[in-house]
Amino acid sequence: MTARSVNKDALDGLESRLLELEVGPRTLSAFLGISERQLGNLVVAGVIPAPRARGKYNLALSVKRYIEFKSGPADAPGNKKLAEQRARLTAAKADVAELDRKRLLGEVVSQQDVATGWAAILKIIRQNFLALPRRAAPIVALMTKPTEIEIFLRERVHEVLESTSQTRFIGVGAAHASPGIADIGDDDDVA
Repeated sequence: MTARSVNKDALDGLESRLLELEVGPRTLSAFLGISERQLGNLVVAGVIPAPRARGKYNLALSVKRYIEFKSGPADAPGNKKLAEQRARLTAAKADVAELDRKRLLGEVVSQQDVATGWAAILKIIRQNFLALPRRAAPIVALMTKPTEIEIFLRERVHEVLESTSQTRFIGVGAAHASPGIADIGDDDDVA
């Protein structure tokens, strides 16, 4: 056996051991010059193969895939998935920006604002209908015909509904309502 064949055998053995060498996330991230969090993101994106048993990564395969990722073509393993994730993220950010723009222009309101606005409207309707008997009772007491009472009460109900329908809200909720909103139907002029 010559020295050259011994060295070749030793190198072949070393190469096969290096190809099977497994390291932890801290060692691999230090070897690649990235943080452990970045390593985790690359695993999720499919760039670096998931760790094997006991959370150990195949060093040779991980380095190979990372080099392909950094310098390889767009169709290298993991790059397509990462590109898809980036495209989804970009689209989501664009959607959020568009929603913010529409909110600033007043084209979109939040569910909370809608709920607050409806609560204010219903409160006004309730107040106006609860005030109706107090205002109508003195006049109804003087009426003798049921049809006359019915017509009078129907007119008052329509007035309450009409005044409520003509109420304009600026913004949402009672704090943002237009001036005089609480006074709708509260005047003493019932007839």
